[in-house]
Amino acid sequence: MVYENVEYRGTISEILFSELLTKENQPQLESPDHVYMTRVNIDQEKGGFVNMELFGEFGRDYIGREIRVVSSYSKPREDMGKFGQKVFVDGMLELDQEVVKRF
Repeated sequence: MVYENVEYRGTISEILFSELLTKENQPQLESPDHVYMTRVNIDQEKGGFVNMELFGEFGRDYIGREIRVVSSYSKPREDMGKFGQKVFVDGMLELDQEVVKRF
């Protein structure tokens, strides 16, 4: 499965946790050597919400802010996945990150 430019929009309603992923605590992490991951809930315009992982560290001060996440995924090799993510907060680019994991 490959996808590009899948968008999620809404308001950050909850920051569940942030975690530093390293090659030591996540052996499947190929690149970069370490990355923060934050799990959030995003309220969407039509009354639903999405629970997702954002690359980067997002604190509680982001609750209530408008967010747009543009995600992509590809498989450079059969045993690898490359995840890309652009995160816009209040219309400004906050993060542009790619993460490669082995399966």
